[in-house]
Amino acid sequence: MYKESKDLEINIDRIHLEFIEDFNVIVKRAEKGNVNAMFDVAVCYLVGHNVEKDIIQAIIWFRKAADSGDKGAMVNLAQFYDKGIGVKKDILQAIKWYEKAEKKCPVEVMIQFGFLYQTGSKDINKDILKAIEWYKKAADTGNATAMYFLAGIFEDGDEVEADILQAIKWYEKAAEAGDEDAMFCLGDI
Repeated sequence: MYKESKDLEINIDRIHLEFIEDFNVIVKRAEKGNVNAMFDVAVCYLVGHNVEKDIIQAIIWFRKAADSGDKGAMVNLAQFYDKGIGVKKDILQAIKWYEKAEKKCPVEVMIQFGFLYQTGSKDINKDILKAIEWYKKAADTGNATAMYFLAGIFEDGDEVEADILQAIKWYEKAAEAGDEDAMFCLGDI
């Protein structure tokens, strides 16, 4: 894991920088279409390994790898857009890349996107069905907060039909996962 700042953690664990001795050889492999080499070039630029550190070049190479189907590069690109590091902050681009990467999306980000879709923002229209989709992805990992938010949507009937049985189901799951607020809400139903 590489930390660019307290806000950005890029997963570079799959490569071993100590084995990358000739940067130009890796660039040539990347330019010939080798997706792993594209990722490696991006990481070298990101951390300044055998080349001058250059966040813009790192993003360019992560983009090439992502466009070629590399899910790790997709997640990394999403983080750059989500945090506005090296690129203009663009939550829609972040969502696009996280969605392409599917299950590689960090749970905290799934919840953040669920909340953004639940409440809407200047960049994202309120879309409760998408919010439910993101919360369910996070809930499937065992995340109690996502379960709690799902329960609230079904209890309140926020742009979906109120469903007290669904609300109870999600509150119970959240409570079993240790969410104290869910325990309290179960007592109120």
